[in-house]
Amino acid sequence: MNIYLLKKFINFFVVIVFCLLGLLLNEVVIRAIDGYPVLSITLGEKPKPKRLLTNKTQASDYLTKLPLKDNYDSDLFIESPPLLPKKQPDVFLKNLFKKAQSSVGPVIANLAVREWNKYFLLYSIANGEFNSRFNLYPPETVTFEPCEKNVHPYYRFPQNVTMPSGLVTNSFGWRGHDLNLNKPANTIRVCFLGASTTISPHHYAHSYPEYIEHWLNLWAKKNKFNIQFEIMNTGREAIISSDIAAIFRQEAALLAPDIVIYYEGATQFYHYTKLLKNVKTSAPDFDSQEKGILYFVGKTEKYSAVGRRLKELLLKIYKKEIISEPIKPNYTLEFPQDVDEQNPDISNNNLPLDLSTILKDFDTIKKNTHNIGCHFILTSFVWLPYNGLLLDRTRHKLIYEHIHRTYWPLTYDNIKRLTDFQNRVFHLYAIANQMDFIDVSYFFPRDPDLFIDTIHFTEDGTRLQAWIVFQSLLPIIQKSIESGNLPRPNREYITEHPCLRKGIKNGLKLFQEAANDKGKMLK
Repeated sequence: MNIYLLKKFINFFVVIVFCLLGLLLNEVVIRAIDGYPVLSITLGEKPKPKRLLTNKTQASDYLTKLPLKDNYDSDLFIESPPLLPKKQPDVFLKNLFKKAQSSVGPVIANLAVREWNKYFLLYSIANGEFNSRFNLYPPETVTFEPCEKNVHPYYRFPQNVTMPSGLVTNSFGWRGHDLNLNKPANTIRVCFLGASTTISPHHYAHSYPEYIEHWLNLWAKKNKFNIQFEIMNTGREAIISSDIAAIFRQEAALLAPDIVIYYEGATQFYHYTKLLKNVKTSAPDFDSQEKGILYFVGKTEKYSAVGRRLKELLLKIYKKEIISEPIKPNYTLEFPQDVDEQNPDISNNNLPLDLSTILKDFDTIKKNTHNIGCHFILTSFVWLPYNGLLLDRTRHKLIYEHIHRTYWPLTYDNIKRLTDFQNRVFHLYAIANQMDFIDVSYFFPRDPDLFIDTIHFTEDGTRLQAWIVFQSLLPIIQKSIESGNLPRPNREYITEHPCLRKGIKNGLKLFQEAANDKGKMLK
């Protein structure tokens, strides 16, 4: 190679290097501006805008648009509770997570660090479901024996730890600061029952019950009540009403809560499939629907903030940034013949959406709250979809895919129809049993920027959820205080919780061995 060609090659190489460095620098800058992790290979979901928290005026203007009868102490809305201090790393939990993550990935790793109910595991073995579900879990996974011979609740969180997901648990395994087993004097305890929409995503600074606790204490201080409020957030992901009833009965009731609030309405909704006739239920491959340059640029958006910016620009150029409901296959949605959709009989044992089971669990919770003199409050449940819903193809991608992957082929209109029916049943149950009912669904705005999927909220949405419940709860509490019904003294002094038995490390190993020998298991 002569000198001339060598110089040309070196100049070309230098230009390429500087171009690559320029692209890399541009990527770093765009990531920093858009709020993505700078050093991560993948970007994750696009950060949601914090548009409610700019200042008191903006928050106040937003709140006045809600159809709330009153907005008590609206200045409290932007007040946030202090962050929970992180617990010392649990070496066993850390090693367990690492082992699970290296063998089966982060999703199952987060499940492996839960503690699993012995009777649920035995049930899974007896039904032939154990191996498909638990065989990949590390044998060191912790199990526990509940105080009832019951498959519910099927799992719990470790106590008094900071989990790999960021969840900080107290000595009862619930999200939040620690609580005394015996309720202190002049204290009002509010217990929150529910699933993932109660505990909130683990990385969120606060769940909705934590906001309510903070606001109630600020309100009490402002009004010179010598009262302390404590919340019990017993929520955990993917549990059903029977788990929730068992959690209250086995774990929460002993701490003498004064008020219990139930917010859940999604984990048994999958029973909608029993109402569908003449339908192909498989959802389309949404990843294959983009074509041409949008398809190729879309392949970069998992890794490149610049790629995401470019795709957003192309969507605007092609006027495809707003996406409406896709065409759904024809199907028939049929309610049981003995169910009046507009005025259902709540004593009917054939209610759709597994509502007959849910109402029986309400009965159990109501009985248990009555036994300890506790005030049981029901709420309606918030779903985003409605006929005519429009979503931003980039900003609301996860919402769009969650609706159609999880609830295909239901139309937006039919999702609303079914969820309205479910909330109607909840409300009728409350009326029939003379219970307070907080209609969260009515008051919550259907703004996609407040949602991360069909039912879960952004952090701003979680704050707004808390505000709506707080506004309805406050008059109930104030009336009880003024009448002398609250605060109540603790019922009895106890030294230990009889149902929160210590978990068994390496406990899953025995069940994995027994799964291959049902005779051994039965012994």
